[in-house]
Amino acid sequence: MKEYLIYFFKGIAMGAAYLIPGVSGGTAALLTGIYERIIHSLKSIDFNAFKLLFTGKLREFVQYTDVFFLLTVIAGILTGLFSLATLLTFLLNNYSTYVGAYFFGLILASVPFIGRNVTKKTHWLSILLFLIGATFAATISLISPAMENSSMLYLFINGMLVVIGMLLPGISSSYILVLTGNYKLVVIDGVNKLNWAILLPFFVGILVGIPILSRFLSWILTKFKDFLISLVSGIIFGSLTLLWPWKTPIYKLTELGHEVLTKTGEPIIEGYHLVLPKTLNINLLITIGLIVAGFLSVWIVDKLAEQKNE
Repeated sequence: MKEYLIYFFKGIAMGAAYLIPGVSGGTAALLTGIYERIIHSLKSIDFNAFKLLFTGKLREFVQYTDVFFLLTVIAGILTGLFSLATLLTFLLNNYSTYVGAYFFGLILASVPFIGRNVTKKTHWLSILLFLIGATFAATISLISPAMENSSMLYLFINGMLVVIGMLLPGISSSYILVLTGNYKLVVIDGVNKLNWAILLPFFVGILVGIPILSRFLSWILTKFKDFLISLVSGIIFGSLTLLWPWKTPIYKLTELGHEVLTKTGEPIIEGYHLVLPKTLNINLLITIGLIVAGFLSVWIVDKLAEQKNE
């Protein structure tokens, strides 16, 4: 019971990560040590699993799919999503710099902790994949977001795309929604207000995408684990551009220079200028302190895990 309670709280951490643009739920799974088990469990939900279930071989079904573990993590994710959505929305709207600072430190610290799992650190391909991953993630931050679209087909496609961020560490599900223009529509109007006209096609897209990507990742983890970790480490490092605390928004403009507004009258952000702080004040000290706190959070959790293993 204690073991599954821990899995539940790890799921909550993943759920919280999914809500924050620039932070990946896959990274949370990797840092908490359940990433590979999640991928292999999702991959096992196939024809054989349904055959065991519908022929009454429940014990074999449970062993084959690791279903209790998977359901516990999913329950944690859903708890994190629905219980923290309002709080995180408030924090992002009012203290986005502080939130970005804490997660910047968190992600920065996670790169060496994840990268140390590569057994052949000097392999030229591992280094190349790290650089490719970092370049790819940094480039994503330069892409201009699309316009909001509430059509069922577009929401379905959004759900399939979000699976990439759900299962691949370093790519933020929330930022994918920012790029597709539907972050506010799905997270605020959908999750916060439980608008099933929005959530249903979006969740169907997720359900279709999960078995496809999980089977591919399971195969990669089995055959090329070092290379996948190298690529993921690079993606996580490159994603730091999305979390840099000091930035000014670039608003989408018409040809006449006027701001393009959403249906609710809010200006559309199509990117950010990354800047350096110019003056030493209390806000700067708090921001730096939160970066350090985020970095230390990963270090402390890792040390506690080492002591437990000893």
